[in-house]
Amino acid sequence: MISGPVVTSIIIIIIVVVTVNTTLNYSASLATQSSSTSSSTGSTTTTVASTAGAISIQAWSPSTSYPTIIWTQSCVTPGGEIVCVGGMVGTNTVANVTSAVYYAPLSSSGVGQWSKTASYPVGIREESCVASGSEIYCVGGYTSSAISSDAYYATVSPSGIGQWTRTNSYPFPVWGQSCAASTNEIFCVGGITGPLSNTTAVYSAPLSPSGVGQWTQGTSYPNDVDQESCVTSSGRIYCVGGLGSAGVYYAPISSSGVGQWNSGTAYPTSRGLNYPSCVASVSGIYCVGGYQGQTISNATYYAPFSSSGVGQWTGAQSYPVGVWGESCVSSGSEVYCVGGDSTSGVVSGVYHS
Repeated sequence: MISGPVVTSIIIIIIVVVTVNTTLNYSASLATQSSSTSSSTGSTTTTVASTAGAISIQAWSPSTSYPTIIWTQSCVTPGGEIVCVGGMVGTNTVANVTSAVYYAPLSSSGVGQWSKTASYPVGIREESCVASGSEIYCVGGYTSSAISSDAYYATVSPSGIGQWTRTNSYPFPVWGQSCAASTNEIFCVGGITGPLSNTTAVYSAPLSPSGVGQWTQGTSYPNDVDQESCVTSSGRIYCVGGLGSAGVYYAPISSSGVGQWNSGTAYPTSRGLNYPSCVASVSGIYCVGGYQGQTISNATYYAPFSSSGVGQWTGAQSYPVGVWGESCVSSGSEVYCVGGDSTSGVVSGVYHS
């Protein structure tokens, strides 16, 4: 497997060629074509035709730009707000790592004004954050100098984030993993653990207002994986892509941990899907962008959940730019995507649908 430092060097080479900074943000609405039911995630509204069996994002709309260019940050929606933690504000993996945390209100019109709040304890990138109740929890990541096993949590309110508090560390230093939350539990999958060392490890832990509880090892992922995107829905975790992989896998989750993994319909790319951002609706999963071989993709795809896992992927309205390392979240019937490294460079753009 390709290690963290090697992956980082590849990223730097690519960015040197294409870096141009912008400040766009987009969102879009999610709508079920087979009925009048609709769902959305973002600051762009979509209208859906009445075609049975398909779900589509038909439009992305720009929203309030992030205060800086940003990518590899982690964003969550603990309530009516979006909160984004850390990330890179440039292309230098040492000098451009930030501890800044910003939040903004969400509505069907998009993302409101961004405000700076309590900074993360260290500069961090490719950590993975989740929200549960009024708390946000962040795990691992890469600081300006080392892979971290630290986990921190803070309370979120409409006026921002309170003090960050250190809690039970992850079992080992990791970055580029993907964590998702469900019913006061956090589930973390894969990640980079060192040079030429990705992992299949899967761990879960209970969440409470007093932090992250004891980590428990679950069923290992079918292969070494990093920079995939995982979501939870209805007692399952679903993970899509990862460096060099188009694989889609799902497993049952409970307070006891993660069960047996099964394969779903592979993502529609022959080159793997590195660092897309996926969100879950009540009926299925939407994934935006990602790095596919030598191409930064602007594709958006949807696949329905079913008793047998993940169904056929269907193309939705393309994102306004090719992008990877962005962070997308869903709230109500909207999806909101922030930043990323685009075909024209690192962006501060925010879009919604």
